[in-house]
Amino acid sequence: IDLYIEKSISAMSSRRSKKKQIVYVVVPVYRETARLAEKTDENPSGENFVANKIRQLDRIFHYAKSNLDYKLVFVDDGDSIEWTGKAIEIKLSSEFSAHFRSGRVAVWYLDQMRPEWIRSSQKGGAIIAAAERIIREGAADDDVLVYTDADISSNLEQIGLLLSQLWQGSDVSVSSRWNEESTVIGRPALAKISSWLYCFIVWLFLGIDLSDMQNGFKAYRMRTVRAILPKVQDLTFSFDTEWLLWANILGYRIDECAIFWIDSTRESKVNMNRDALKMLSNLFAQRSIARNYRLLKRG
Repeated sequence: IDLYIEKSISAMSSRRSKKKQIVYVVVPVYRETARLAEKTDENPSGENFVANKIRQLDRIFHYAKSNLDYKLVFVDDGDSIEWTGKAIEIKLSSEFSAHFRSGRVAVWYLDQMRPEWIRSSQKGGAIIAAAERIIREGAADDDVLVYTDADISSNLEQIGLLLSQLWQGSDVSVSSRWNEESTVIGRPALAKISSWLYCFIVWLFLGIDLSDMQNGFKAYRMRTVRAILPKVQDLTFSFDTEWLLWANILGYRIDECAIFWIDSTRESKVNMNRDALKMLSNLFAQRSIARNYRLLKRG
């Protein structure tokens, strides 16, 4: 991990633009109270993920110039079982009160932003609702939206690897576990196979040629987000693909970067059988929508 963080630090410290830029880091959460706590014998799923993400961002942004800062937003994706959002607020109030009071770290709720999506959202609705709110609250076109998962598979100190691609002209930066320079630890063989098959199907049906569609660590220029948001409809785990589909259709540049990644499946909310079938069904729907859009553009 040290090599990747060193490259990230180099990118953060060498940014040349004098424009102020805010990096909005969005983390959807749903039934994450076990992951929220420390790992113990009684709680083997513990990752203390809120504290880890804040500390990782604080460390890497320490190397950034004064005109570059972050805002971290946890979005409760309609969790009325474990009330993860409330649990995070309690933790922030007691352990990161300065971050919380200043608004640098916040907790938002899907049922307050898009209550009509509560029954259907599976991560995608939380990301879309947060992006809408960020834009409403005045995000600039030069700002950046990064979304990542609640787990700590992707160390956020690597955020400079994504940002550096945007600073060099990309509109979207996607971390790829299949990149030849990536280091991936503990990923099960079945997960590798399903990932490869999914990317192949996406290439076959949607024409998007990327090696890793599903890794939860991506960065978008805010102007790109502003353009694709009115078109996206998928509120489920396959929202990722639809965002990339529209970015591709609208002509935005998408690049991949290497990453250090450690598997964290113990508390995963993805059901390989049920959700895989639903994601495939959503791909066909996305294909139909994209085809109709292209036909309409041709006149």
